Amino acid sequence: MPVFVPNPRTQTNLWLVRHIPCIRLCFLTSNPESSQHRVAEMELLGISTTLPLVICVTCLVFLFVWKKSYGWGRLPPGPTPLPIIGNLMQLNLKNLPASLSKMAKEYGPVYTLYFGPQLTVVLHGYEVVKEALIDQADEFLGRGRFPIIEDNQKGHGILFSNGETWKQMRRFSLMTLRNFGMGKRSIEERVQEEARCLVEELRKMEAQPFDPVFVFACAPCNVICSILFNERFHYKNETFLSLMYLLTENFKQISSPWNQIYNLWPTLIRHLPGEHKAFSKRLDGVKNFILEKVKAHQESLDPNNPRDYIDCFLSKMEQEKHKPESEFNLENLAVCGSNLFTAGTETTSSTLRWGLLLLMKHPEVEAKVHEEIDRVIGRNQSPCMKDKMRLPYTEAVLHEIQRYITLLPSDLPHAVTRDTKFKNYVIPKEEEMENVSAAVRALLYCHYCLQSYSIARSFLTQRSLTLATFWIKMAASGKQNTLCLFPLGSGPVLERAWRAWSSSCSSPPFCRTSA
Repeated sequence: MPVFVPNPRTQTNLWLVRHIPCIRLCFLTSNPESSQHRVAEMELLGISTTLPLVICVTCLVFLFVWKKSYGWGRLPPGPTPLPIIGNLMQLNLKNLPASLSKMAKEYGPVYTLYFGPQLTVVLHGYEVVKEALIDQADEFLGRGRFPIIEDNQKGHGILFSNGETWKQMRRFSLMTLRNFGMGKRSIEERVQEEARCLVEELRKMEAQPFDPVFVFACAPCNVICSILFNERFHYKNETFLSLMYLLTENFKQISSPWNQIYNLWPTLIRHLPGEHKAFSKRLDGVKNFILEKVKAHQESLDPNNPRDYIDCFLSKMEQEKHKPESEFNLENLAVCGSNLFTAGTETTSSTLRWGLLLLMKHPEVEAKVHEEIDRVIGRNQSPCMKDKMRLPYTEAVLHEIQRYITLLPSDLPHAVTRDTKFKNYVIPKEEEMENVSAAVRALLYCHYCLQSYSIARSFLTQRSLTLATFWIKMAASGKQNTLCLFPLGSGPVLERAWRAWSSSCSSPPFCRTSA
C-alpha cells in the first residue's frame, strides 16, 4: 500500500494551518484593542447565527398552528395549541370537567382542543351531544383511541373495538343478556341472591365501624361472575380475591398520570419501563382467569342448555367455525368478559358507596326511603324490578345520587367514521386524528341541566326530587316511553314541564302516598 510523504512546501502549509490560531491568540492577548474588536466580532457573529434560527423556529411554530387549525378541515374554534404538548398547559388536569366548562363559555359548546398531539373536538352540553350521538349517530359511531388498552386488547371485545368486531360483539352480548334476563327474572334472581349475601356480610360487622369499599366492590363483581361463569364466590375465596386485586389495581391506575402520558405519546412510551407494563400484565391476568373458566365450560358444554354467557359464546363459535371471517373466537370471548367486569364492577360499587355516604349524611331522606319500601314491599320479601314504578321517592333518590356524584363526567372518546359536517364545521376522519371526544353525555347533562335551571348544586333539594319524581310518575302512567331522569327534550321544555307540574300540586309528589 503506497505511503503519502508530503514535500517540504506541503509540510510548511500544514504547520501554518496548525499554529496560526495559536499565533493569533497570542497576538490578541498582547494587544488589548484587538482583543476588544475580536469580542465585538464574536457577538455580531452570535447574533447573525441566532437570528435565522429564531426565525426558522417561529415559522415552524406558525406552520404547525396553521396546519392544526386549517389544514385538516374547518375545525371548531379553540385555544392555540403549542407544539408537542398541545393545550395541556391551559387545562387544570386535576379538575378537567371544570376546565372544559370554562372553555365552553369562551368558545361555545363545540370547540377544539389538543391533548398533546391528539386532536379532540369537545362537545359540551346536552343539545350538541344529542345532535352528535343521536341525530348523527352513524357519523359518530366510531370509538376513539385509548392506546394503553388497545395495545393489550388488539381491537377485540366491545368497549375499545371498532367496525365489524364492535357490531357483532355488541349485538351478541345485548341479545344474550336480554335472553338471560336483562332486567327479567334470571339475572334479577342473581342480583337478589348477591344482595342477600351482601346484607349478611354487613350484619357480621355488628354495628362496628368498617371500611365498605371491599364488600361493595365484591357484590357487583360477583354478579358479573354469575352471569359469565354461572358461579358466585365467597368474599374470602382466594381465587376471587386474586381477581378482585387485578381489577381494583387497574381501576386505580387507569387514570394515573403515567398512563395518561402513555395515551398521549404511545409510540415513545411503550418502549420505556414504567407502570404501563404492570397494567398490561394485569389485563392479561383477567383474560387468563376467564380463559381458565372457558376450558372447564368446553368440557361440559350443552349447546341446547346454555348456563351462562360463556356457554352462549362457545355455542356461537361452534356455529360459525367454518366462517373464516367470523369474529367469534377465544380472544374476543376473553376480552368481552373483561369488558363486562370493567363496565359493571367499579361503576356500581362507587354508586353504592356514594349512596351509603349520602344517606348517612341525610338521615331524614333515608327514613323516607325506608318507610316507602316497608309500605310498598314489606320486610319479608326482596325488592324486584316490577316494584320500581311503585317506589317513586326511592327511585327519585337514586337518580339524585347519580346526578350529584356525576360518576362519569365525560363519555369514552368517540370517533367520526368519515369526514363529518357538524354545526357548520368539518371534523376530519383520519388515523392520527380519530379522538373526537364527547365531553358530556347523559349524567353530566342532568348535572348541568339542573344547575342551568336554578336547581341548587346541593344534594336532595326539594325541587330536584320533585322534578325527578315527575318523570318517574310519567313513566309509570305510560305517558313517557323511557324511564329516565330527563327525556330527550330541550332544557326549556323540562323547565316548562316542571312549572306545570309544580303549579298543579299543593305539595311535592314525594310527600304524598303514591298512587
